[in-house]
Amino acid sequence: RAAETLQSVHTIAAEDPAQSAILLKKFNIKASMIRYNEGNKGAAVPKIVGLLKERHDVAYISEAGTPCISDPGLNLVRQALEEGCPVVPIPGPTAAMALLSVSGLATDRFIFLGFAPKKEGELARFRAFLEKCPFTAVCYVSPHHMKEFAAMLESLRHDPDIVVGRELTKLHEEIIRGKAYQVVPRVLSNIRGEYTVVIAGNREEKETNEALIVSKGEMLMKKFSLKDTAWILSVIYGLTKNKVYDMLLKNKWTK
Repeated sequence: RAAETLQSVHTIAAEDPAQSAILLKKFNIKASMIRYNEGNKGAAVPKIVGLLKERHDVAYISEAGTPCISDPGLNLVRQALEEGCPVVPIPGPTAAMALLSVSGLATDRFIFLGFAPKKEGELARFRAFLEKCPFTAVCYVSPHHMKEFAAMLESLRHDPDIVVGRELTKLHEEIIRGKAYQVVPRVLSNIRGEYTVVIAGNREEKETNEALIVSKGEMLMKKFSLKDTAWILSVIYGLTKNKVYDMLLKNKWTK
């Protein structure tokens, strides 16, 4: 479908036209191209939206990955929608979802955190979040900050299972699995390329203090039904909806 779309559109907006030209040449696609990235979005977005308003179809491709998922594209999508232009997704490679799908870790609930923070204080807060998060977490790490991130992984108190992917969906793809003490040495032995990291949730955090859930439920039930409140809290605390429902029901609450 992606190839068919690129072959049929009037114009292709590309994060890196030179890189995209290699792909287009393989499919003998000769559409006109516009550069669109974070550096020139101020000028490129009005031009692209102008084409859309003239009823020309425009496809946007990022250099590697899916637009708007830790890649440029958000400003373009927002402006197009504000101008009443339809925006249609064409599924493509996304490193976060690709690694998550083969991680072997829980995928019923997960959280995507974008690029991991770089500053020491922010990384410490990131670690504290991971230690309390009951869901599988997915993030990106640049090679320039992998040493600090690896040290953070080793300091996680709940010792989670970790899956690290390097250069996913690209030529030199590599996937490493294990605990921090197994994964970190292999990663640090050859730091190169962009990393995707999947970290198992702290399932012990699911045994959250029942009194806290009851307290939150009391506030939520001023606006929501018992059933809806149970669903909201189940998502927040990583518990089943039935378990939360029973907690609330046991406390004899009604809206």
